[in-house]
Amino acid sequence: MKKILLLVSLIILSGCYLTEKENMATDPVFTGKTQKTPELFMECVLNSWNEESPTPIYSEPTVNGYTVQINDMKNGIVMLLEVTHAKNGTGSDFKFHKKEYMSHYETIIFDCK
Repeated sequence: MKKILLLVSLIILSGCYLTEKENMATDPVFTGKTQKTPELFMECVLNSWNEESPTPIYSEPTVNGYTVQINDMKNGIVMLLEVTHAKNGTGSDFKFHKKEYMSHYETIIFDCK
């Protein structure tokens, strides 16, 4: 029984990983640049998103910035925002991936820019 539960857990976890990997591999819906550091830009975005969200949304640090995703129990990852230090050394670059219509979240990204 324990082996079956472990196998089911691994299948579920690998499915989540593949979903995130697939989102990262797809072309972003839009990209952009801001003069804000990744920390300040992500702080602005998360503060506004969390005002509207019924559950807290958190960012995860990456090697070169931050990432944040919104999950749906039925559809997995429905939105992914990547923020990295700009290649030219000033400000940040960002990429936004999505599976669903989420204009409110998109508007906040541009408002924080």
